[in-house]
Amino acid sequence: MTKLIAPTNDLLFKKTLASEDHKTILQGFIHDFFNLQVSLANLTIQNPYNIHAYDHINPDHPDNPPDHELRQTLHDVAATCPAGDIQTELQIRHEANFTWRVVYYLAARLASHYNNPALAQTNPFGRIDRYSSLIPVRSMNILGFNLFHDHGHALTRLGLLDPDTGRRLNPDPLTLGFFELRKPAPRNNLKLECWRHYWRTGQALDTAPPYIHEAAYIIELANLTRQERDMITATERQRDKIDAMLIYSENQGLERGRAEGKAEGKAEGRAEGKAEGRAEERAAAQTRLAEILRHHPEADHQTILRMMTEADD
Repeated sequence: MTKLIAPTNDLLFKKTLASEDHKTILQGFIHDFFNLQVSLANLTIQNPYNIHAYDHINPDHPDNPPDHELRQTLHDVAATCPAGDIQTELQIRHEANFTWRVVYYLAARLASHYNNPALAQTNPFGRIDRYSSLIPVRSMNILGFNLFHDHGHALTRLGLLDPDTGRRLNPDPLTLGFFELRKPAPRNNLKLECWRHYWRTGQALDTAPPYIHEAAYIIELANLTRQERDMITATERQRDKIDAMLIYSENQGLERGRAEGKAEGKAEGRAEGKAEGRAEERAAAQTRLAEILRHHPEADHQTILRMMTEADD
């Protein structure tokens, strides 16, 4: 039986949607999530998947590139087609200011085309119209958590509109999309349910279109190179370390918060004690974890938990 790896691994996410040799997968993704028909000839991947681009990155090393560079290398897929730019990102965990970050990325992508000589047009007075080089930008963020708790299905697409009339710009310059993997796909949208199943399991349903079967095939362990398997192992080990830190700091924060809240003897004191204790312990745990990773980059998450516990003693 072929061993399966979840395509929510950073490298496999990029391999799925940014492989030049398998561009039909991205073509199908754009059609299914944005209702856009794009020919392969008119679809350009801005940052194609290339395993050698990972040669200088060791996710276990404290001297990693800055986080935004690491994210662009490992997480993001950017493409251009006649309808505009497409951005896709994988985000497994919720983090502080996540929505502000994705809005910033979307706006920055739009602004990056300002005064682009390849796109700008000349106005009737013979001068370059710098704003004519701007093109629509659409993003789709694949989420491993629930962002909208009052929304029943997985897909949300947001644009600019009048909240009273529903009137929209045409074309809409900015479309911000989210696909929450913990929720079912919109009713009767079988292709999105096939995508949801793929992102969650690495497998293609029998009813899935050919490009999703192709995606499932290229990420099978037997079809990966040795370098790809090693990098996947390294990134998964890094994710385990982060999980260990979050679990440890959250538990320590809760314990201190309960103790301080109990001593206060009031509901208000308990709430404040929990919040303060959680924040203090999270900051302290992050500092301890950084020191441990700096001196012991190969440690597994069980070893990290033991060393963090010993530091408390």
